[in-house]
Amino acid sequence: MNILLIGHERGLNGASMSLLNIIGELEKDEENRICVLTGFSDGPFREALREHRAEVLVVPMRSWYERSKGPLYRIRKFCGYLVKGTRMNERAAAAAAEFSLSRHIDVIHSNSSVTALGVLLSRRTGIPHVQHIREFRDLDFNFCPVLPERWLAFLRNRYTKAYLCVSQAVADHNRYLDADKKHVVYNGIDRKNRIDRPERQEGLPVQFVIAGRISPEKGQDDAVKAAEILLESGIRGFHLSVVGSGTLSAPIPECARDYITLSGFISDMPAVRRKMDVELVCSRAEAFGRVTAEAMMGAMPVIGSDGGGTPELIEEGGTGFLYPYGNAEALAEKMAFFIRHPEKIREMGKRAQAYAMEHFTIERCVDEIAEIYREAVKNSERNY
Repeated sequence: MNILLIGHERGLNGASMSLLNIIGELEKDEENRICVLTGFSDGPFREALREHRAEVLVVPMRSWYERSKGPLYRIRKFCGYLVKGTRMNERAAAAAAEFSLSRHIDVIHSNSSVTALGVLLSRRTGIPHVQHIREFRDLDFNFCPVLPERWLAFLRNRYTKAYLCVSQAVADHNRYLDADKKHVVYNGIDRKNRIDRPERQEGLPVQFVIAGRISPEKGQDDAVKAAEILLESGIRGFHLSVVGSGTLSAPIPECARDYITLSGFISDMPAVRRKMDVELVCSRAEAFGRVTAEAMMGAMPVIGSDGGGTPELIEEGGTGFLYPYGNAEALAEKMAFFIRHPEKIREMGKRAQAYAMEHFTIERCVDEIAEIYREAVKNSERNY
């Protein structure tokens, strides 16, 4: 099959990492010809593509969503898209159409719900379009549409054969999309994240980690506050590592500096997790929760907030715990459980790993996507 994948990011965030995993798995079948369309000629994602045999086309394009900064900002973005954005995307669609037709592309796969080009390209060519819905948009990134949401949904529904929703929560949130086209396909995680852990030594502090870009919606401040609450309660047998780029909203208090480490961005998270015991996922609304699945594959129990797709991944009391988002006291209670019962870390971690190996492997993910490709192609009406 000839497949065109459309990426939307310059950097290597969760969506782009997932796309690279999909490309790598698709390339294992030598009958697949992979092409990638991106709007960026440089950057980490573009560099990572050099490790693959995929052909790359660079075409500047505009997103259908922007970060919301108030009503006046949205009006300006609406007018700007009508004046400039539509022309840029139509030019991009024309260039992509010529490329796609010359490569005999069978299916177009947009890697995000914020991109317009896959829809516009399918409208021009009749090549079936599949769109990954990887985000809530408003809840997780504070994105707003540059055109009315119902307009965008009308276009997507008309020129999209299937939606790949990374969780049931995401599928439910995107209420304007055709329900019969929605498929819940959990992200696939590379098996390099699997960790076979030895028995945990007694008496060592419990190592907690929270990973990801530091921002209010990711909840690192709640994790730090929970650590402070533990210390104020006289609980000392732990350490918290905050891994990710960015700055906390407030400095770490003097009393907690021996118990909390800011590690900055680290690319080799499996190496980090080998030294950790329990992962924290404190986000307001993870669409899926890639770090949750990676931690589980690494045989770590996870304490996650009850927002977004996270509750779909964690079995309460089995593979981890849930707590109300933003409630640092409740988070501290869950952390205290593992400090008081360190023998549960290995038991729950093994259960988490078994669940992840069954539900979150890249092989399982791409098998499901490939079947959706085949159905989309079989049911398509081509314009050429």
